[in-house]
Amino acid sequence: MGVEGGCHGDSVSTLSCSDPSFRKGLPVYDWPVAPLPDIKYPFAENAHHNAAEEKRCLEVAENIIGIQKRNNADVGAIIVQPIAALANAQAQPTYYKKLR
Repeated sequence: MGVEGGCHGDSVSTLSCSDPSFRKGLPVYDWPVAPLPDIKYPFAENAHHNAAEEKRCLEVAENIIGIQKRNNADVGAIIVQPIAALANAQAQPTYYKKLR
């Protein structure tokens, strides 16, 4: 499973877990991509929004994993960049820990 905003390379496998905008219409595997939290800065002033957004994205990722499991297509790995290539976005460190 990939995470939105990430670009992990140009092969079929790496594009399959990259943000759909990087796929350029190329055929890829039908692998899921989870959302990356839309974090607002500065962290302290936006703590409530950021916590809610992180929770939302983690719930979506958990739901994707559940759907994959029910379809006998378990998620074997989650590929995520600390700073997503698309729009230079990042999440708070707690998101990555909880995603793991």
